[in-house]
Amino acid sequence: MGKEIEENIRSKITANLACNVRRQDVIEGKEDQYDVVFSSLCIEAATRTIPDYLRCLENVCRLVKPDGFLVIYVVTGQSFYKIGNAKHMSAPIDTASILTKLKELRFKVLITSSLPIDDLDFSDMNGIAFIAAQYCCEQS
Repeated sequence: MGKEIEENIRSKITANLACNVRRQDVIEGKEDQYDVVFSSLCIEAATRTIPDYLRCLENVCRLVKPDGFLVIYVVTGQSFYKIGNAKHMSAPIDTASILTKLKELRFKVLITSSLPIDDLDFSDMNGIAFIAAQYCCEQS
């Protein structure tokens, strides 16, 4: 059964697109084309400051069609994380800053859920957040 599901999913993939959240044109020529855009633990790892995170979030939001959805899973308050002995820096974003930016970009937040986390050896994160929002054409 697992192999059938894998083959079915793979048959639906029509292209492998390069993306870069640091560019305004995240996926070249693909602005406003997607019903759903999902980002998991991506933007905060690609940025070092909160303003930089918010610029990249705006870039990702450009991919969403009017009435489409943005779904993000984000680590909050994290300025570093470790993979093995390698230490990587990241933007210590907070949920309130993300929600403010989404409202500014005319997204209606549908779901937000946060879970506090502390005392980790590999990260200084203070939590994780899940946010689902819909792009609205009119200012709310």
